[in-house]
Amino acid sequence: MTAKKHEGAWPQVRRLLQFAGAATRQLAGSIAARIIGQLLAVALLAVPAWKLGEIWVRGTELAAGEVLPVVVTVALLAIIKAVARYVEQLLGHLAAFSLMAEVRVWLLRRLVPQAPAITDGQGAARIQATAIRDVDRVEVFFAHTIAPAVTLVVVPLTVTIAAGVMSGPLPALAVAVVMLAGAGIPFMARTSGDDARRTTQLRADTAPVSYTHLTLPTT
Repeated sequence: MTAKKHEGAWPQVRRLLQFAGAATRQLAGSIAARIIGQLLAVALLAVPAWKLGEIWVRGTELAAGEVLPVVVTVALLAIIKAVARYVEQLLGHLAAFSLMAEVRVWLLRRLVPQAPAITDGQGAARIQATAIRDVDRVEVFFAHTIAPAVTLVVVPLTVTIAAGVMSGPLPALAVAVVMLAGAGIPFMARTSGDDARRTTQLRADTAPVSYTHLTLPTT
């Protein structure tokens, strides 16, 4: 299960996806729940913004009966979003833990025929470290990586298309710009962080090893 160091991320991702056949339904449910939850999060911002825009256009003479349905709608959306989040986490971790069990069985089936030679001495420590690392990767990948990766693509496209259908091309363009900015800022921050680390390392490498030969001036 452990990939070689020179391999990239995609070969590992392909192997993990091929291994996920037994938990396809649970993963699909987790992804669907996350997409619903993210769309509801957008609606929680869009519905009050729409009512505020209507108040701006029509004035403040809106009756309380027109505002109350919006408040109730927002409350219901928040509750459904919380339920979707719970379902996403539940199904995602159920899939991850079931696959983790399969990884352990897979590993043991390949180790038992080679015992005791492969488990003696330092080999046992290396096998244990490898097994723990791979199992942890399985949990993180299936419970915390697949659904966010799919949502990152589906939700912005859905919101942009919905904005275009409901309000026209200009709002859709504005939404697309906001989505691109939201995706670009973390990338820029990561790039800046990498540059800062390289700069710090360069300064550390070029700095003098010791300043013990310097003395402070006396007054």
